[in-house]
Amino acid sequence: MFISSGSFTTQPDLLSELYSRLSVKHARILSLTIELEPWGMAVSPNAEGTCWSCGNHLETSLYQREGECPQCRKQTHVCRNCRFFAPGRANDCEEPIAEPVKDKDRANFCDYFEPSSDAHQPAADPDALRAAADDLFDL
Repeated sequence: MFISSGSFTTQPDLLSELYSRLSVKHARILSLTIELEPWGMAVSPNAEGTCWSCGNHLETSLYQREGECPQCRKQTHVCRNCRFFAPGRANDCEEPIAEPVKDKDRANFCDYFEPSSDAHQPAADPDALRAAADDLFDL
């Protein structure tokens, strides 16, 4: 957006003027808003994590709205891949004002998404579970 009326002639001039009139807190918010990803997400440029399904290391570019893990092809911008994901809490989320998401394994539009480095929880060995149940019930 370029403004030609008044004292502002270019976008950088407009931004400079805005920053000079804003408090530090509001300037940071404006900065984050300007640096939004093309899909409308504000994911940190240093965000890295692991795939919730296979444990593969994921870089920032893989956390787009329809991003997929290159190893298992599961979607990456999902609740199960977020650091706020907390099964058992309200909406399975530690972020109290996030809108509820029904399917935690499908991509969503949550603005609070932050990649988690410990999202992958390996499944328990079925034989070990069966043996533990047999021991418990003396079968």
